[in-house]
Amino acid sequence: MTDLAPSPSLSALSIDQLKAQLESITFPDTPFTNWARTFHSLTTATFRPTTIDQVRRVVQLARLEGRELRPSGSGHSPSDIVCTDGYVVNLDALDKVVEINSTTGLAHVQGGMKLTSLNSHLALSNLALSSLGSISDQTIAGAISTSTHGSGVSFGSLSTFVRQLDIVLPVEGVPVVRVSREHDPDLFLSALCGLGTVGIIVGVVIQAEPRFLLEEETWSIRFEDFVDSWRDIAESAEHVRCWWFPQVGEVKVSRLNRTTKAITPPPSLISSYITDTFLSKHYHAVILTLSRLLPNILPYHAQFMYHSVHRPGAGLRGIWEAVKGIVWMRFPKKSGEVEVKTAKVVVVKDEGEGKTAITTLAPSDEATSSQNVANVAGAGKKFKWLQEPLTKVDWSVNIFNYDCGFPQYTYEGIVPYEKTREALLSLEEWETRNLHDRNGLRPHFPIEFRFTEKDDIWLSPTYGMRGTYIGTIQYRPFNLPVPYRTLFSEFESHLLAQGGRPHWAKSHTLYPEALGKLYDRFDDFLRVRERVDPAGVLLNPYTRRHLLGATGAENGLRRWKRNDRN
Repeated sequence: MTDLAPSPSLSALSIDQLKAQLESITFPDTPFTNWARTFHSLTTATFRPTTIDQVRRVVQLARLEGRELRPSGSGHSPSDIVCTDGYVVNLDALDKVVEINSTTGLAHVQGGMKLTSLNSHLALSNLALSSLGSISDQTIAGAISTSTHGSGVSFGSLSTFVRQLDIVLPVEGVPVVRVSREHDPDLFLSALCGLGTVGIIVGVVIQAEPRFLLEEETWSIRFEDFVDSWRDIAESAEHVRCWWFPQVGEVKVSRLNRTTKAITPPPSLISSYITDTFLSKHYHAVILTLSRLLPNILPYHAQFMYHSVHRPGAGLRGIWEAVKGIVWMRFPKKSGEVEVKTAKVVVVKDEGEGKTAITTLAPSDEATSSQNVANVAGAGKKFKWLQEPLTKVDWSVNIFNYDCGFPQYTYEGIVPYEKTREALLSLEEWETRNLHDRNGLRPHFPIEFRFTEKDDIWLSPTYGMRGTYIGTIQYRPFNLPVPYRTLFSEFESHLLAQGGRPHWAKSHTLYPEALGKLYDRFDDFLRVRERVDPAGVLLNPYTRRHLLGATGAENGLRRWKRNDRN
C-alpha cells in the first residue's frame, strides 16, 4: 500500500469545523432511490464532493460522529446495497480524467466517472474497454465494487482489467492510498469487489485496448437444441450472450467478434420506432400493466413480443408472424405430456396483489419453423438455427450496450461453467411446470445467459471458476409493483442447487455461513475489511446482513422497500 501522503492531516479538525468546510456540498435529509425505484432511504445528509480532499473530510466527519457512510454513484444496483439513514457520499462530480496513455492503453480516471464518459474519453485516444455489460450508466467505482461483467468465456469481469486503485480509508488520518497487485495486494483484491466496505474508491487505472469494431451475428435456436450445444455456442465467438424465451421455447443467440468490416447502416426510422419505441416500450408497458390483473396473458404477450421484436430479423414481417403464433398458440410441453386441457378461469391470490384471474393456455399442434443446419462463420460447429442469421457491425460500445427498457426487479446469479446444462434443464422444468399450472408463477421475459472467465478477486462471483451468469427480470410498468418475491426465490434455488453464487448487486438470500463455503477467501476479506475500517463506518444493513450475519428488522431487506407490495 502506497500512501499518497501530500494530503494535510485532518486530525485537528472538529466536527463543527468539518461541517463548515463541507457546507457547500452538503444536502441534508436527502432521499436516496435506486434506478429501479425499488429501494428508498432518507439519508441524514448526502455529500457531493468535487475533490478527493472533500471526500477525505466527509469520511473524517462520519468517523468522528460514528455515523454510517455509503458511497453511491448511479444507483443502478437493484438492491439495498447503498441504502442507509446515515451519510451518503455521491461521487458523480468526481469524474475527471487524470491521464490516458494511448500507447500503453492505461487510463487513470476518478472513481465517479460514468462508463459512458469513460468510453467517450477512450475513443478520443483511439481506445476502448475490452468488454462491457449491457449498460454503461454506472460509475467506474460502482461497477468495480460489484464485479460488473460482460460476456465472453475468455473475458473476465470489468474488475479484471483494473491495474491500480486510489482509495480513501476510514482510519486515523484518513489517508488516500494507492494499491495494486504489487502494493498491498490483499486490499487491492478485496476492493476489486469490495461492495463499498474497504474504502472509498476515488481513482482507477484500467487497461484498455485499441478501439475496435464488433460484428454481431444474431439467430434463434430451439431451447432443446441450445441445451445440447450450449458449450459449443458459448465458445464459438469472442463474446456470446443469449436470451431465452421459455414461453416460446426458443433462445436468441448473439455472437460478437472483432472485425474490420464496414459499419452497417442503421435500420429505417419508421422500423426502429415501431419495434424499439412503440412495441418495446409503450405497448409492452401497457400489456404488462394489464397482466397485473390477468397474468395468464403473459405467455401470449411473450409470443407476440418475441416474434415482432426480439427474434432476429423480426421487423414488420415479424408482427404478422406474431399474430399467427398467438392464433395457433404453441408452447413447450411438460415432459411426457401431449397436450394441455382447454383454458378456463380461476381466481387465486398471488404475492399480495389481491384476487387475480388466472387463465390456462391451450397450445395448438402447429409445427415449428423448419430447422436449418448451418456451419456458422467462425463457429467450427454446426448449430440448428431457425432462420438466417442477422449481422450488424458497429463500434464495440454500440454493440455491447443496449436499451434495457424501463425499471425492473432483477435477480442474477452464476453457476459453475460445467454445471450450465444442469441449471438450464432444472430451470426449464420449473418454467414449463409453472406455465402449465393454472395457479403457477407468471415470469416476464427473457432470461439472459452470459459467460465469464474465472479470476482471483476474493469476492468476485467468478473467483476460481469460469461461470455462466443466468438472470431473470420482472418489469415495473409505469413504476407499478408486480409479483416477484416467490418467483425470484425459486429461481435462485435452482442456481444455488448447482453450486451457484449471487451477483452482489442484486438482492439475494446468502449469508456468511453459506458465503464462506462458496468463497475460499471470504474470511480473509473480512479481516482486510476490519483492518481498513475498524469502526465499521462503511457498513450498512445490506453489508452487515450478508457479510457479518446481522439479523433483525433494522438489518432486513424489507426495511428500505418503497411499499410492502414490491
